[in-house]
Amino acid sequence: MTRLCVVGSDRFPIDAVIGGQVVDEIRAAKPEVILTRGGPHFDQFVTKVAALLGIPVILFPARGGSDNWERDVELAGQADQVMAFLAPDSLSVEKMSGTQHVIEKAMDQRKPVRAYTTVDQRLVWAGELP
Repeated sequence: MTRLCVVGSDRFPIDAVIGGQVVDEIRAAKPEVILTRGGPHFDQFVTKVAALLGIPVILFPARGGSDNWERDVELAGQADQVMAFLAPDSLSVEKMSGTQHVIEKAMDQRKPVRAYTTVDQRLVWAGELP
């Protein structure tokens, strides 16, 4: 069973064009289950997309504070691969975001990671780690 972790920044810009491209990337990954944090904005979008595609979702909701960091470790550990969507303004920030933390924990566990951001209202691939 392919378990795809899909996470994104709360500030990741989702409009009809970007949202459609995110859906295409999720569909192309052919997950049997999607894992996500269940927070507002991006995670809710992913949950709705999964429902429309008929893909079951397992939520890892925020418990608050430092528990969120432990949740990210568990989320990465449960996934076969990770797909992350980073807000463009988060790429130059020194403080690690929750989405970046999921990427780091997945890399620590040698999980495949694909990261995306947006440029000029287009979804762009930011990198991949095998």
